[in-house]
Amino acid sequence: MEDWHVGFHLRCENRNAFDHPGAVPEQLSAALARHGVDVHVVAEREGGWAAWTSSTREPAPDEARRLVRVLRLVLAGLPTQWRPVAGIGWPHQGPGGLADTLTEARNAAHLARAREFRPAVEHTDELGVSRLLAAWQQSDITRAFAETALAPLRSAEHTHLLTTLRVFLENGGSAAATARVLGLHRNTVASRLRQARDRLGVDLDDPSRRLALQKACRTLDPQP
Repeated sequence: MEDWHVGFHLRCENRNAFDHPGAVPEQLSAALARHGVDVHVVAEREGGWAAWTSSTREPAPDEARRLVRVLRLVLAGLPTQWRPVAGIGWPHQGPGGLADTLTEARNAAHLARAREFRPAVEHTDELGVSRLLAAWQQSDITRAFAETALAPLRSAEHTHLLTTLRVFLENGGSAAATARVLGLHRNTVASRLRQARDRLGVDLDDPSRRLALQKACRTLDPQP
């Protein structure tokens, strides 16, 4: 228990969609293991399922980003009707640290529930940034930018392009994850993204432009 621990918390918003509660931890553990993440336990806890991974050394800073990517892939592979969301805690050491990271993961999962698209994953290190961006999204200047930047996609005939773009941005720029979330073929997603890129005149491979467009999308259609 003196190891370093990173907590996970998974929630399924449609709990009537699976045959028995044990189906969730079974599939979660197996999917994480396939991506090289071995969890010690998956137990029902406070409206969801808690798990953690441990290591003898403090995880490197980029490990958090890797875990977020892995968990997004794992959740995208779960049945869509489960409507899964998840949170990840920060690495902490020892028994007390385990309790802390599990609490952080639960709080992050609660924030993920506010995201419109599924699956949604939040990391506790991003919570302060999320609150800052939420305030930024409410400004008149930001709204004016959003209306201008997304104008080419806001007509009724291009709703499908805007939806595809939003899901793409919310899933870290992954076309594969976008296809899974929307139930589309990857070629269809690629075609839609090309059309959105051409209409907007922006480079979707540029991280800064993707971030700006993501905030524009959230500004015009804020999460509940």
